[in-house]
Amino acid sequence: MKKSFFIKATNIIAIALIAVFSVWAMQACKDNVPDMPTGTKMAKAKTIRKSMCEGLYIIQIFEGEDIPQTTSNNSFYAINLPEEYKKPNLNININYRLPEAKEIPVCPNMEEGYTYVYIISINQINQ
Repeated sequence: MKKSFFIKATNIIAIALIAVFSVWAMQACKDNVPDMPTGTKMAKAKTIRKSMCEGLYIIQIFEGEDIPQTTSNNSFYAINLPEEYKKPNLNININYRLPEAKEIPVCPNMEEGYTYVYIISINQINQ
């Protein structure tokens, strides 16, 4: 009878220790993951040119997962592109998301229609 109780107590302690270490490991891994809002994507892109639409710049995404489909050679209007990146032929890494309807500017000019992307963060690729 004592042996059976000892085995049950040992099993309970082992399960508790495994649970504690599992939670600890998940928290440790979570600290190393950068905070990216839900729905954002990472991609490599290139700045192309200033748009005829006020304040917008056109970028071309050439590498990334789940790139939105376009009929314009993966070219997009970049919403929220910082001024220092509004130069042609810059290779950039971006975190982006599709914009909400209220974030899409009205463009009265007759220009080829591009899909919009909202830039979350950006850095230049040194080559």
